[in-house]
Amino acid sequence: MVRKGKGQRRKPFKDEWYDRQPDGTLKRRTKWFATKQEADDHEDQRRKSRPMGRPSIDPGSTVEVVAQRLKALTELRRGNTARFYASNLDAHILPHFRGWPMRDVDRGTVMDFLLTMRKAPVIRDGKTLRPRHADSTVRGILATFSKLAAVAVSSQIYPANPFARLGAELGLAAKPAARRNAVKKKAMTRPQLTRFRAAVEAMAPRLAPLFLLLARTGLRINEALALRVVDLDLDAGTLRVEREKVKDHKVPGKPDAWTIGPPKSDHGVRTVRLTPQLATILRRWLEVDRAKEKLRHGWPVTPPWLFYVERHPGTYGDDPCAGTFDDSNVRRVMRTVLRQLHEADVKAGLPVDARFPRHFTPHCFRHTFASLLLSEGQKPLQWVKEQLGHESIKLTSDTYGSWLPAVDATGNDCLDDDGAEAVSHGQGRT
Repeated sequence: MVRKGKGQRRKPFKDEWYDRQPDGTLKRRTKWFATKQEADDHEDQRRKSRPMGRPSIDPGSTVEVVAQRLKALTELRRGNTARFYASNLDAHILPHFRGWPMRDVDRGTVMDFLLTMRKAPVIRDGKTLRPRHADSTVRGILATFSKLAAVAVSSQIYPANPFARLGAELGLAAKPAARRNAVKKKAMTRPQLTRFRAAVEAMAPRLAPLFLLLARTGLRINEALALRVVDLDLDAGTLRVEREKVKDHKVPGKPDAWTIGPPKSDHGVRTVRLTPQLATILRRWLEVDRAKEKLRHGWPVTPPWLFYVERHPGTYGDDPCAGTFDDSNVRRVMRTVLRQLHEADVKAGLPVDARFPRHFTPHCFRHTFASLLLSEGQKPLQWVKEQLGHESIKLTSDTYGSWLPAVDATGNDCLDDDGAEAVSHGQGRT
């Protein structure tokens, strides 16, 4: 507490407080200052540095104990986040640091470990798959170390995160330009998309509406698989995104169980516009194709999901994801189509860079959606952000900025008054 002392003093203001001693008693402390501002600043700093309660875990805990705390905390969030940290912990960090006291894992130790990982080959089942780990893998390990440090800070093991900005020091920080270039490789061109859709119609026609929806709306794959028929408003030409499939870590003994949860962020709840072509195909899927399947299987009702596996709706039970597609099955179908397209180009004798790429995944349709809108449709960045459900326009710009149209040199001419005299630049008015 800050007070002013009695009498004439060179330093009249004092900050007075009590420290608890090891034996449980309190000892009064006093420090004097020339001004009240200095005393107030000292009190603020003292309060900030004071430990807030007892540590949640033993400060001498091992990395394994802190890792278990991290897993417990991330399981309360999205399934993919928990899976990301658990994978890095189990595959890379715990095999090396399991028994280390967390407080002994310092910045230099982690730096040396990451440098070794960058040069080490990727070995699985005794076979060398790659000569070295990818930078994205090492970046994920560093992100997991930083998350471990955050848990250690809250548990009063570290005073601060010792791994802050270590990625920049190691050259692992992903720059916006590098991110845009990587995303650009994941987006289909319009001819590639047209050819892919034609191949799907021939090889897996039942999934054709799903792939078109991904390409025309930019939805994430598990957002699309959690769509219900009631989310569609074909007359208005809109689609409401309110949920997605996520890993459910609360089911004992079933690490791969799924459940229905909210989208990735609060901004993920959104209304997406349907193109006329997509609305027409979805209407035919709802009114014709689904009705035929209902009659063929003898179901009393059609499934509530927009896209579903051929399973009797009466057998869904209490499983919140019963009847929905598994994203791994969609990926498998997509890989088959891409392989057929690639092999056709090989047989045709096309050069390597002209063959249909095989690296595309369902998430690539999200990048395709944004790239075509910005490069061909020239839609405002804010509109694309809202359709994708991004939290900030900076994320949209950093990811898809390379597709933004070039700056118009005369773009601000519209600001001139009507009827104003036009003059060339560099000359005075006449």
